[in-house]
Amino acid sequence: DLTSALAASDTSGSGVSMSAGDFVRWCRQVLDLADQVRNAAPNVVNSAFRGCPQRR
Repeated sequence: DLTSALAASDTSGSGVSMSAGDFVRWCRQVLDLADQVRNAAPNVVNSAFRGCPQRR
């Protein structure tokens, strides 16, 4: 769960799970990954659609 994941990221033992800079970097990486998935998804859908028999 999220609580245990955040606690595990507290490597310094300060009680602060991540710095503001780390949080921003993590958010940007997540958004970049989501953008990559969005850009790749139409290709996968189109390929799957071409392989299906036509329905009437």
